[in-house]
Amino acid sequence: MQTRSSHTHWLAPLLFLLGLLWLSVLAFLLSWPDMEASVFDTSTSLVADERLRALRCPYVITADEEAMVRVRFENESDRKASFLVRSRISRGYLTLVSEDTQQMNLAPGQVQSLEWPVSARDAVYGRVVMARVLAMRSAAGPARERACGILVLGPAGIPGRWILVLALLFGLALCGGGALWWWRQRRPLGFYTRGTVRRAGLLSFVVLASVVAGLLSLWLVSHLLLITAAGLALALLQQALGGTF
Repeated sequence: MQTRSSHTHWLAPLLFLLGLLWLSVLAFLLSWPDMEASVFDTSTSLVADERLRALRCPYVITADEEAMVRVRFENESDRKASFLVRSRISRGYLTLVSEDTQQMNLAPGQVQSLEWPVSARDAVYGRVVMARVLAMRSAAGPARERACGILVLGPAGIPGRWILVLALLFGLALCGGGALWWWRQRRPLGFYTRGTVRRAGLLSFVVLASVVAGLLSLWLVSHLLLITAAGLALALLQQALGGTF
């Protein structure tokens, strides 16, 4: 019985750390497309006064999936808004771009959306579809612009959103299962194990915050949080090797 216990002693923290590693990789994959898109077709970046917050891109698409890049406009002023909207979307290479320009005429209070189809064939490097949308300045509002990236990942036949959800649930299950198993092995917690819980909790929070930042298209924040998580993970591993885990 003692031998079996010694063999399983590391399984719980191993599951926990593997779950955090999985979520860290997922956070990077979520933020990488937006990082690439941030330098895609920057010729109009200086024209924009604000970020186009209403731009929506899917996070992940698969090899046979077609999705839509969407943007929603609302005229909140008390007069008619008339402006041009220009979209530029990659077409398989950085040097190949599909451009579309449309005239928007919105009455006061009117809401209207535009959308453009994208697929894996549009991905640069075979992995990232990049899009940039610019709404020109008008009498009713400033110029707004934003770029977004879409990751091509996973087998054909499964929607990208389901791959993302399953990947998130798998990472959370590994972390949660490993943490619960570890806690049940060591309760009641002693002085050193309480310190381990605090460090592991902080590490988990930073990794999850990185995932959330990636989902919010805050790629720089996500990357900085991942660097912080790497430092915290090294400190936790040093404690584990020191025998106080």
